Amino acid sequence: MIQSATANRIWTWLAVLVFGAAAGHGYTAIAYDTIPPDILKTWPGIRGGLTIAGLSAGFEIFVMRGPVGAWFRRQAFSIALLIRILIHTGLVVSGLLANRIASAVLIRHVVPEAFVARDIAQDVVYSFIVVAIVLFVLQMRTLVGGRTLLNVVLGRYYRPISERRLFVMIDLTGSTPLAERLGDERFHEYL
Repeated sequence: MIQSATANRIWTWLAVLVFGAAAGHGYTAIAYDTIPPDILKTWPGIRGGLTIAGLSAGFEIFVMRGPVGAWFRRQAFSIALLIRILIHTGLVVSGLLANRIASAVLIRHVVPEAFVARDIAQDVVYSFIVVAIVLFVLQMRTLVGGRTLLNVVLGRYYRPISERRLFVMIDLTGSTPLAERLGDERFHEYL
């Protein structure tokens, strides 16, 4: 069971890495009109997306599901959200700078255009907004549950539908002690 949970976390992390690489490549293609050719051949968008997604998803998947996550769950919603946003912003800034340094190492010289403060600030603001939205959704999913949140987003609670349902009310002699002994699922199967 523990191995399965760890395997699921690793597969989730890998899926996020793939998404991050695609998102980084797309963002770089849209946000930057010109990238020096020597940097462009090192795939900076894919590398940046992998780095940022790896750090942020790694924190959420591996750190937040342990004692750190338990501490966060005991905090007020706004406090926990703000701290998580700050942590993720730090991870994003670190990832952006690491990506720029990696480009310089790969091409064996520093390209000054890669360290323009305005471009770095634009990347940080974009990443901050994306991280804040994703964390808000994750936090709401934790509070109300994934299925309920999906139903709210899809508008199922705003467009009622008519359904036919059958309710059966029964009472069995001695059912309460039997239910306590069997547990919820086994008692439901018994009924």
